[in-house]
Amino acid sequence: MSNTAVRRRPLLAVALGLLLVACSPPLAPTPTTAPSKPPAATQPPAKAAPTDAPTAKAPAAEKQAAQPSTDSLYEAAKKEGALVIYGSGEQAQWEPLRQGFIRRYPGIDAQVQAQRGRDTREKIIAEQAARRVVADIVSAGPDSTTELDQQGFLEAYRSPQLQFVRPDFLDPRDILAPRNVNVYGITINTRLIGPSDEPRRWADLTDPRYKGKLAMQDPRGSGGGMTVFTALLKVHGEEFLQKLAQQNIFMGTQTAQIRTELVRGEHAILLTDTAENVFKTVGEGAPLKFIRPEEGVAVTPISVTVVKNAPHPNAAKLFVDWILSEEGQAAVAEGGSTPVRSGVPVKSPEYGIDGAQILPRDDQESDPARAAELTRLWERIFFKQG
Repeated sequence: MSNTAVRRRPLLAVALGLLLVACSPPLAPTPTTAPSKPPAATQPPAKAAPTDAPTAKAPAAEKQAAQPSTDSLYEAAKKEGALVIYGSGEQAQWEPLRQGFIRRYPGIDAQVQAQRGRDTREKIIAEQAARRVVADIVSAGPDSTTELDQQGFLEAYRSPQLQFVRPDFLDPRDILAPRNVNVYGITINTRLIGPSDEPRRWADLTDPRYKGKLAMQDPRGSGGGMTVFTALLKVHGEEFLQKLAQQNIFMGTQTAQIRTELVRGEHAILLTDTAENVFKTVGEGAPLKFIRPEEGVAVTPISVTVVKNAPHPNAAKLFVDWILSEEGQAAVAEGGSTPVRSGVPVKSPEYGIDGAQILPRDDQESDPARAAELTRLWERIFFKQG
């Protein structure tokens, strides 16, 4: 090869490089004006390529994206084919809910074991210890669910239907999804308390004309007595409770038994019955009336919660979604319970939450020791007189 050819190679390479640069499109400069297309953040989601890094998502978006659609959840639940619920209350109360769910989602054999909350709690603890979990859903009050939560036996699930639930009843941890709410007001025997003598406010109960006529569940421990007295302590203070203690209140262990005595006329006023139970008893012909006091009603949310290691987790989540839907909450109201979703029609206004003032609740779920502290207070005020 000649020296002339060797010298021409660099010149030829330079010329070729210049030609390629001239034919290539220019590099995109940093934009100084809005692009003609909306930025990716404002475009509809679900177009991202599968290789997109998940760390690019904001935490809220990541949590929302983790929720499956109803259709995909139903398909997965049908493959599981079953659902087992441990629910507080009576079997008759659960049957309309069970039937409504399987009508909406055929192919899932839903079964309910209605029992006391304490029985549910013991069963779940035993099942988890044996690693033979049967229940998919626990539905109970805060005492049972709090203990199960502390032992790590409940699973967080944020249903998309929670956006329609009244904020008073929401669990910020997404563990306890409220199914219905126990609403506590003042229940009277209409044969003993006439319209002109009806208490309209909790504060009215210290009136001397009601002395010896009041009854309630023992507030020590869990139940309606604890719920009502805790609310009244927050609203009216300890001095009010001390005055109430002078009314010679009958304290019983079971509200159901006290309600029976109320119907018979052994008491005139019951402080710890729920709108749901009064609704049912009135339907059977009892001379009772439920009053929503002007200060507000005391409440206890009854939750539906997914059990950890549930054998049918997709069916469990589907049930949570359904019970919180408008259809599910209508079934709750039809059975006489108080729905947690606003705008759901109820058979009588005093049993609903729309327009109701809710009394403050004590956060015993996050501090169970508070219950023991309150029990000591009730002991001092109501059980160590004179």
